[in-house]
Amino acid sequence: MKLLLTSMLLLFLPNCFWKQKDYCPYAEEQNDWESEISEWRSIRIGGVKQFSSIRGKNRKLPILLFLHGGPGTPETPFLSKYNSNLEKEFILVSWEMRGSGRSFSTSIPEETMTIDQLVKDTIEVTEYLKVEFNHKKVYLVGHSWGIV
Repeated sequence: MKLLLTSMLLLFLPNCFWKQKDYCPYAEEQNDWESEISEWRSIRIGGVKQFSSIRGKNRKLPILLFLHGGPGTPETPFLSKYNSNLEKEFILVSWEMRGSGRSFSTSIPEETMTIDQLVKDTIEVTEYLKVEFNHKKVYLVGHSWGIV
């Protein structure tokens, strides 16, 4: 399943970046400032307060959820600096997973720091994003630990 999602993403991304904007199906209305989003959001996921950076030129663009490495190593500043072009084609969500970055808290029960819980959290975040932005799907990109 991960291989299929990665393959689909690798096939989809070049169409938006290496062709003229007219050919990218999601590039419409990207300069509509009323539709832009750039915020940090606190969301209760799996009973724990977790934070996400949400940025994009248009709320109608597809959602790209970035799953960072680590565990415990959010990459939000790197995404902002080196991958900001993605914000023209996607709503880029950099979720700082439980126990990482802004989502760190000493009150998080140690027994909840499991792969199973992180998978449940990921599903809950994707469901939240689909409802929040009225989208049917969310594209996932994982780096290092984020592909687990």
